[in-house]
Amino acid sequence: MELKNLKDGINLIEGKKFIFEVPILDVAIIFTSSGYKRLPWGYEFETGPHKGIPLILFLSRDERVRFAIGLIEQDRHLKVKISLNEENGNYKIEMNMRKKDKIHIYKTEDRNSWIYSIKEYREAVGMNPPQFPKEAYEPVFCSWYGIHHTVNQNWCLKNAKIAKELGLTTFIIDDGWFFDKRGKWGSYAQTGDWMVSKKKFPQMIKLARELRDMDMRLLLWIAPFMVGKQSKTYNNLGSHLIGKESYGVKWLSPAKKKALNYILDKMNSLYNENKLDGFKIDFVDALPVGDGLLDFYKGLPKIGKNLLFEFRQNYANLFGLQVGAVYRGFDTPLDFEKNLENCIRLRAFTPDVPTHTDYIYWHKDEKLENIAKHMIFSVFFVPTISIDLEKLTGEVKNIIKNWVGFHRQYRDILFGDFDASIDGSYLGARKGKKAIYALYKPVSLKFVNLKELYILNGTEANKIYLEIPDDLKVMEVYNRDFTLKSKKKFSNPVQVEQGGFVKILDADSPC
Repeated sequence: MELKNLKDGINLIEGKKFIFEVPILDVAIIFTSSGYKRLPWGYEFETGPHKGIPLILFLSRDERVRFAIGLIEQDRHLKVKISLNEENGNYKIEMNMRKKDKIHIYKTEDRNSWIYSIKEYREAVGMNPPQFPKEAYEPVFCSWYGIHHTVNQNWCLKNAKIAKELGLTTFIIDDGWFFDKRGKWGSYAQTGDWMVSKKKFPQMIKLARELRDMDMRLLLWIAPFMVGKQSKTYNNLGSHLIGKESYGVKWLSPAKKKALNYILDKMNSLYNENKLDGFKIDFVDALPVGDGLLDFYKGLPKIGKNLLFEFRQNYANLFGLQVGAVYRGFDTPLDFEKNLENCIRLRAFTPDVPTHTDYIYWHKDEKLENIAKHMIFSVFFVPTISIDLEKLTGEVKNIIKNWVGFHRQYRDILFGDFDASIDGSYLGARKGKKAIYALYKPVSLKFVNLKELYILNGTEANKIYLEIPDDLKVMEVYNRDFTLKSKKKFSNPVQVEQGGFVKILDADSPC
């Protein structure tokens, strides 16, 4: 079946295997929820309720959609293989279902922006997220990169006090809380029983109360389906485990009632015994299949009222919207550019969900301008930090505090209409006649119908060129420590240090 034989919009078709052909005509990029590639020889991926979004976009160089095709049903397991046919200048798209079924295929050749086409697809799917509590938008501190498996109660309390001073009001205790020893990197053999280590956390409930007294929330990391060989659960529920053993673990099937009840009961006990505010839920995408996942998702809100749940990007999909979890970008320690790309994609595919950056982390001797660049992109999402805060200098703490404060002050704009390049060259948001943009490469952007514009300098240069409306005349330049460098009439090039920003106002503003 050729793509042209599908009408624009939604098409009902039946089968187990579907093959489409897409001409490589003004096409430069293949784009999915997992990432983008520039005209690869081949590209394969899988989607299902436990991973990914079944939509493929073929984009021109200016990031306009030449072709897009997607599966409306989000609960199907789908394997997609894209292969290049040089001879006829086509891509062959092979879509394989687990069994013969009636499905709905979305197709468009509308030439709109990639963000618009994703929006149209989401509307066709028709899954809408619930209302999120304001706490879901609060900046986060996580223990993981800061201390890894050696996390303990004393370290958490000390870092929580500093985190609060910096404006981070949600605290996540990551992997390592459920066993006494240091732990081996990449080994999950002790997962599955989920009992708090009394050696590391002699009074977890006391820590939760201390954080609550600081107006902070406490979340606990858990990989609910993961069961390690060294756990009692590995033997007790062995008949309910699925998948090949890897890293010393197998997986509880949420499709099996006894396994599902065990998982939800264990999370309920952890919540009640330790007065938690939610869970960081990990490794859902590692399930061999997503059967039964909907029942698990339906059980999460029953654990407690107004709990926060965090999902990682690969299973932060349209199927997962019904949970009301916050969505976090893929793990990208040290690499702010990849973190930026991931979060742009995540916000575009699921814009109504509070998008959290992956935990921002840098080398202890990193340059201040690079630390500022980590923070600059994070304000368009929910900033999250994971570093040993006790080891930070006053200058670094000031950078974090200032940008977290910027995020709070301008959140209504930053969570407005979103605009971005898929490679992270720029991103921005707008509400009414106010806009905030961050530049990471010297790209040319045109701004119209604005009264107030902020440009955040994430580039490698100390000057930028801007094309702005004629009625924006007044320019305030700020250093990366948020001190005012100059205030004058606008002129190009704008001299602004790396990690600093520019505020440009209309002509009626005093200069």
